[in-house]
Amino acid sequence: MRAGIFSFALFTCILLVLLPCVHSPDPAVASTVNVEVGSPVYGDIEFLSAVGLLDTAMIGTLPLSREEVARLVVEARIKAGIEGSLSKRKARILKRMEEEFSEDIDDLKTGNDTVYFKPVREAGGHYLYLDQPESAHPGPNTDAVQRAFTYNREGVDYQKNNGVAYFNSDGRIKLFSYFLKPFLTYRKDSSGDTNFTLHKGYVKFGSRIELELGQDSKWWGQGRHGSLLLSNNAEPLLMINLRNTRPFILPLVGLMKFDIFLSQLENERDFKRPNLYGARVSLKPSPLVEIGIQKAAIFGGSGRPSLDFGDIMRVLFAGSSEEPDGDTSNQIIGIDFRVRIPSFNADIYVEAGAEDFRDYYPYKYAFIFGAYVADIGGFSVRGEFFDSNRNHGVWYRNGTYTSGYTFKNRVIGHHAGGDAEDLFIELSRELSDNIMVTGSFDLEKRGFNLAKLETHYQYQAKVRLRLYPYLAEVTGGWEQVKNPGFAPGEREDNYVGIISVKRYF
Repeated sequence: MRAGIFSFALFTCILLVLLPCVHSPDPAVASTVNVEVGSPVYGDIEFLSAVGLLDTAMIGTLPLSREEVARLVVEARIKAGIEGSLSKRKARILKRMEEEFSEDIDDLKTGNDTVYFKPVREAGGHYLYLDQPESAHPGPNTDAVQRAFTYNREGVDYQKNNGVAYFNSDGRIKLFSYFLKPFLTYRKDSSGDTNFTLHKGYVKFGSRIELELGQDSKWWGQGRHGSLLLSNNAEPLLMINLRNTRPFILPLVGLMKFDIFLSQLENERDFKRPNLYGARVSLKPSPLVEIGIQKAAIFGGSGRPSLDFGDIMRVLFAGSSEEPDGDTSNQIIGIDFRVRIPSFNADIYVEAGAEDFRDYYPYKYAFIFGAYVADIGGFSVRGEFFDSNRNHGVWYRNGTYTSGYTFKNRVIGHHAGGDAEDLFIELSRELSDNIMVTGSFDLEKRGFNLAKLETHYQYQAKVRLRLYPYLAEVTGGWEQVKNPGFAPGEREDNYVGIISVKRYF
């Protein structure tokens, strides 16, 4: 961990040297907590951006702070006033966000930095029925597993019948803020376990630039069904995190955000408690374009050789150094971009990543290609394709760190894993001010380098009822699997049902 702290401190110092060259377009208020990754708020922000009501939204680096979301709501309202009359959907989304973030908007407008304490900001629960065994990812050098329809749910181990109850609590004292989210979980299986755990919790210090200490989830990249480097597929990471909460203006470049963190992974893996380091820079040179450059590395851990200064430099800025027993780190780099097409109320986006280095040059690639149409005849449509089956399926695997790019048996990046392809299509429509329906199809293929390909056909429907301050969702899904467990000629059908309810306070 000592080398990891040094790496984090060094990169932080470099950023702090460069910060005097940039400035923020608006003053910031006191510290505010994050809007959780996975919140429907991010879908609303993506919609408002695609239809032209947001020019400064940067959605490739999540989570956003509540203050930053409030700033975007104010920006959208100003743009809407300039635009004139709004469609019903634009108006209802803006109204909905203004209700949810009314206190943060007031603080932003007045410059208020008063002390507050919300013992309960949100409370809710959900019940999930899932008839499916756990499915291992193909190939050696990975500990990853998954279950149908439970990806991107922060690593919660759903089995046949599960109930979860939770609440969120947060507060602020000037530049300090905190967030807590305890979970009460019930599993109806042979164990019948009931557990009370702290699912997330952190403290933050700062305003425009903040330091966060604690356990939280991140999402890096433009993909929305999955992301190459960081998603909320695995459990929240215990981390040290430094970032700017709202974009700076970088001369000659445009808007800029940075995000760097250092974490440690679990004990139950090949090398106990290795470091996970990540750094990302997002740029917005135009209201129509967002670009991201990012890197993640697993290094160190019990039983691994200590790193000298040269090794640390390579982990931070280049490839791994070669040792007799293998590389000193498992590294992934990526670049992504999103382009808005105003005439179609649409975005197209791409993520490209490399899993390894050869003579300091990246190779072994994976990709995400996506398109999102915010409003076509009242519908929103998304298509997204993930491909990691190139180079003999090496993605998320490593010859030295044989547990792979995982945390507690879940891939930290895209849930489909390595040696896989995933095609996702989603169609949604708001039927009224309060009801939204969504249907999706997911075709996931795994094990291209094995004798038999495991193929998943997933169909899912969701109804969301929103009567602020209440939100309820009902989800049903069916999955058909050909060659489950990569066994030829086998077939299985899996079903899922989810009911969730929450209330905002």
